Amino acid sequence: MLATTTSIVEKVVINGTGAGSVLTVASGTVGSQDWIKAEMAALPEDFADWGAARAYWRNARPSVGEEALEQRLAESLGETPDGRVGWRYDAAGISRTRLEPDPARIVDLWPVVEAIRTPAFVIRGGKSDFCRLDTVLEMERRNPRFTHATVPMASHYVHDDAADVFHALVEGWLAGVRSGGTAARDQRKSQG
Repeated sequence: MLATTTSIVEKVVINGTGAGSVLTVASGTVGSQDWIKAEMAALPEDFADWGAARAYWRNARPSVGEEALEQRLAESLGETPDGRVGWRYDAAGISRTRLEPDPARIVDLWPVVEAIRTPAFVIRGGKSDFCRLDTVLEMERRNPRFTHATVPMASHYVHDDAADVFHALVEGWLAGVRSGGTAARDQRKSQG
């Protein structure tokens, strides 16, 4: 859809994912993100109370700040009729899809990357194995409208791990400020 809505969409920010990320998880290739599979396999159905839910998220995302943790709780969980705390979305279905994806339903995003006609900015964590640098560089190679920034100390969850840096990158890019990713790409082009 993004590739066909250029009259509506002027710019796009892509947070911590790239074309092929889901295929890499499903195929079990190098960088297959075993942590995602382990996390999905151990995903609780629900929690006894908010304290248990908070402890789960704190354990799952130890580098997340308190504000981001509270936002994650509010957005992903709610009280159930029996007084427990449950997911606001189909967590079990998402887990099944990640653990045993239907190959017929996995979308190849490379044609979408190539078709996008608006500026696109990928923000990735330097510690992320889900959004790998080689994938992002290939996205830039296939579509010169793409640029990226890597936040070295962040994991896949850049917006949680380094919220201030993430917001500054988005605001700067949207305002037209050149990111490290753009400068690096332009430098590579001038050297090549």
